[in-house]
Amino acid sequence: MTITLPTIVIVPGAWHSPYHFRDIITTLGKRGYTVVSTTLPSLDPPSPAEHTVNTDAAFIRAELLDPLLSAGKEVVLVMHSYGGICGGVAANGQSRAEREEKGEKGGIIGLVFIASILTPMGASLEMAVGGEFAPWMHVDSPKAGYISVPKPIEVFYNDLSPSKAAEAVGELKPTATTALSTPTESEPAWASPGFNGRRAYMRCAEDACLPHFAQDGMLASTGLEWDVHNFNAGHSPFLSQPEKLSETIAALATKWSGSAPSSRPLKPTEVKVDAKPKQKKPPTPFAVKPIGAFYVFFFANLLAALFAPIQDCDETFNYWEPTHYLSHGYGLQTWEYSPEYAIRSWTYIVIHALIGSFRRLLPFSTKVGEFYFIRYVLAFICAICQTQMFRVINGILNPRVALFFLFAMIFSPGMFHASASFLPSSFAMYTTMLGMAAFMNWKGGLKTAQGIFFFAVGGILGWPFAIALSAPFLLEEVIFACLSNKDAFIDAIMRFARGVVSSLLVLLFEFLISGFFYKRMELVPLNIILYNIFSGPGRGPEIYGTEPWHFYIRNLLLNFNIWFVLAVAALPLFIIQKLFSRSPHEGGTVTGLRSIIFMSPFYLWLAIFSFQPHKEERFMYPVYPALALNAAMALHILLAAFGQSDPKKWVGKIPPYLKLAIVAVIVWGSIDIGLARIYGIYSAYSAPLKIYEPLQNGTLGSPGDSVCLGKEWYRFPSSYHLPNGMKAKFIKSEFRGLLPGEFSVAKTGFGLWPGAWLVPSGMNDQNIEDMSKYVDLQTCKFLVDTYYPGSQASELEPHYIQDIETWDQVSCIDFLDASKTAVLGRTIWFPNFPFVPEKFRRHWGKHCLLQRKVKN
Repeated sequence: MTITLPTIVIVPGAWHSPYHFRDIITTLGKRGYTVVSTTLPSLDPPSPAEHTVNTDAAFIRAELLDPLLSAGKEVVLVMHSYGGICGGVAANGQSRAEREEKGEKGGIIGLVFIASILTPMGASLEMAVGGEFAPWMHVDSPKAGYISVPKPIEVFYNDLSPSKAAEAVGELKPTATTALSTPTESEPAWASPGFNGRRAYMRCAEDACLPHFAQDGMLASTGLEWDVHNFNAGHSPFLSQPEKLSETIAALATKWSGSAPSSRPLKPTEVKVDAKPKQKKPPTPFAVKPIGAFYVFFFANLLAALFAPIQDCDETFNYWEPTHYLSHGYGLQTWEYSPEYAIRSWTYIVIHALIGSFRRLLPFSTKVGEFYFIRYVLAFICAICQTQMFRVINGILNPRVALFFLFAMIFSPGMFHASASFLPSSFAMYTTMLGMAAFMNWKGGLKTAQGIFFFAVGGILGWPFAIALSAPFLLEEVIFACLSNKDAFIDAIMRFARGVVSSLLVLLFEFLISGFFYKRMELVPLNIILYNIFSGPGRGPEIYGTEPWHFYIRNLLLNFNIWFVLAVAALPLFIIQKLFSRSPHEGGTVTGLRSIIFMSPFYLWLAIFSFQPHKEERFMYPVYPALALNAAMALHILLAAFGQSDPKKWVGKIPPYLKLAIVAVIVWGSIDIGLARIYGIYSAYSAPLKIYEPLQNGTLGSPGDSVCLGKEWYRFPSSYHLPNGMKAKFIKSEFRGLLPGEFSVAKTGFGLWPGAWLVPSGMNDQNIEDMSKYVDLQTCKFLVDTYYPGSQASELEPHYIQDIETWDQVSCIDFLDASKTAVLGRTIWFPNFPFVPEKFRRHWGKHCLLQRKVKN
């Protein structure tokens, strides 16, 4: 005999959607039930004031119940929390008994309330809970007309594992305040005699949202008989105890319909979980859509790829030159690539060499084209990572915070340097964004394994110390694991294990690739750590110079101006807000602890590296995303306080237009200063990327010619800027340290890339000068030199540019004379208007490519 089971209709409560009921929907579907649910119109609507409990009830009636009942279906109506109010109104007069009296087929055969609020006609949820919203409900959050729950785990999911709670939190949305404050206009269905013996209540003993005594009081106040089922659960048993709840609902449906239970599972006829209310498409939850943010990030990064000077000679000699060697068979080699030391990853180089080699497959390929193509790809990758972090900040924190993050990233000189730089610290910055985004984003569950993986990739292939940025997030995971039950603790261990295993696979990949090139077993990340921390006297990074503890403060002020000040102030501002502000902080679902975790990486990194003697600007690159995040959160806190309109407070007495003017001056002033510094850097120091352009047309020089570098050796951009076969050489100058050598070009019998494993001569890790690195000036066909008017020449550093009998000027570009330019001119671009005093003007020298004259 064919058994016709009733249709089960589920009405979610406030802030929830059918997504949260997917476990019981699936379980009931497997039992053979048709299950229908929908998103209520009051959930995150575009116009919240238009939605009330009565419009929700009308929607349930029209979109869910009427189509089923008019088709003669029997329905079991399951309602959760607020859904019991609007669902109860929608079901009024629709019991099977009442419809039979009217000669109508079908009907609702029973009502199931899950931790629901029971109100008589003319009452609202707000009235039911005492006439004012509970303290955990935040009105006008995230904006006017909505109500949200900043700490949903404590209220709704106190009995769930952290991972499952995080997943549920990620799907919550704000509800229209009017839906919870408007009185009902109809009697609730549970009051009808048509449901006598057909009303059930799922009582949740551990409910922190609607305590069990409140549930008991409401049930008693109805004066009716209820079929009460006790659950030792929080407010959401459909998540914590889905099997028990499904079994209970199925048993009630069987009892009410009179159908005998099937001896075997029935094939579900329909499981509909994504019904949407018929309303206008809501506006984007983003201040800037992710694709728009990506375009903005990519455009800013492309400008950096095109115009940013190479600021650090390490980028040239430790990364561009080895890449050139792999792609073109020759290049300059530093001691770090000697197999004796092996503190540079060949895997990192191979990745970039493959990108450059791909460019050679395209039309109109040149070596300079390869150089910029690699930069363009780095700009693209950086934009993807920025966009991912932007998306997460928008969803987890606030759209306004995400917008400020975007501003801090695109208008800061620091990102102009870092976004497209070929440096492990830039690569670590990319993976830091991905790792932070993974740890921050609890939507869909905790992503511990992904976060560990991304930080590990940055540390293993890039810079090992960048892994330290994951410490606050890992600590958060450990705290939650220790506070959870046994199952959740095991889940946490498994997430950590997956992250560690995936990281070990990356380490194995790096070990095999670098081992292939070095022809020996080398664990490069470990070598880097040992060199930087345990080198001993006369070795280690300190021999290249030390700086005072406040070096990074000055540097970050230059490269991030007001954004750095805000980043430093973020945690104090947050604490002050929590201590003294009576109004809730707009933070979506982020708790105070999570906010502190999000802010911690910046402080951790700044503290660690401020107390390291050797300091370089690029060491800050990995923390730039954390800096921008802190700055964005701090600005959001300040604007929230500054925007208060309470006339009793001094802030509320400031006219709105004046507030807007003050904020605009500060933000746009910061942007202007950032852009002025970016252009100032480009105009002052871009000459080394330009002077080699005349060599590209093939009319000057020939393969085998030497381009010699003296005192300007550290400004050489890379061998990519020289035609094939033309090589960079060094001549003696006043410099007394160790210069790069050349990768071996031995071929016969030495296999592929022998320069990677043959031990070069004259290399050391003590920066001791090796005279074999120099060539005689007479062998130089071309020479690069800089001349500053009024500067003093020396025997080893004569003014070659002025030696017009020996050298012709092929290309000369203005280059800033930092020794004669005031601090303002060195810091930002400042036009040389006639009224600008001489001491504030920029002063210039010439950076030139010279060609030896042919003597008759």
